[in-house]
Amino acid sequence: MDDPMRMSPFLPARAPSSASWRFMALALCAALAACETAPRAGSETQAQVLDVVTDRHALRDGHPELYAALRAGVARRELDEGRLVEGECGVPDGAQPSGMRWHTVTVLLPPGVRLPRRTVADVHELRGPVPAWAFDFAAAGLRRLDALRDSDLAAGRVLRLGCQLKVLDGGDWYAPVWVATAPDRLRLAPGDVVRLRVGAEAGSKDAGPPAEVLERRTDVAAPGGKALVRCG
Repeated sequence: MDDPMRMSPFLPARAPSSASWRFMALALCAALAACETAPRAGSETQAQVLDVVTDRHALRDGHPELYAALRAGVARRELDEGRLVEGECGVPDGAQPSGMRWHTVTVLLPPGVRLPRRTVADVHELRGPVPAWAFDFAAAGLRRLDALRDSDLAAGRVLRLGCQLKVLDGGDWYAPVWVATAPDRLRLAPGDVVRLRVGAEAGSKDAGPPAEVLERRTDVAAPGGKALVRCG
């Protein structure tokens, strides 16, 4: 067998953004029976343009730190076996306050090899095996990313949109976010309110259809500040 400490690193990615807050929010929301129900795929709702996306890598959708591993052919069973581990590496960068630019790296271990958390090998601060459930979110996010067309990104037709759900006490609790492509006839900007056919949420493991912008709403104004238009 190969040297068990010889590992196969994949291309680094930026530090991951966890989706765990989404589950905690929804779980607590359900426990309190206090939230409106998030719009389901295929239904229509109103949403507000958060930003226009021109760089597909800026989406950071669904554990993008695993994209390189998935593109290299890593399967879910290898995560089930605890063979895909995650760590960090630093690149000197004088533009950063710390003098370093940190990247997340994923490393596939040979079969039968397991490393305890905090093992120091070819990378430092090794955090441990990637949980198998993260594969589902990364795979769905990668499918959503690959479905975008470069021509739509270059033309400013790819949008990130969101709306706010309401809780019984009148406060705002959860704001679902979608990535959608607008029709060529619409030129939308942050703050515009649209009618949206709901699709798979950004950051979810839903492999359903993408969201679709149907039309601009001229009868609804964005609330301004950090608030978003209400879903519905």
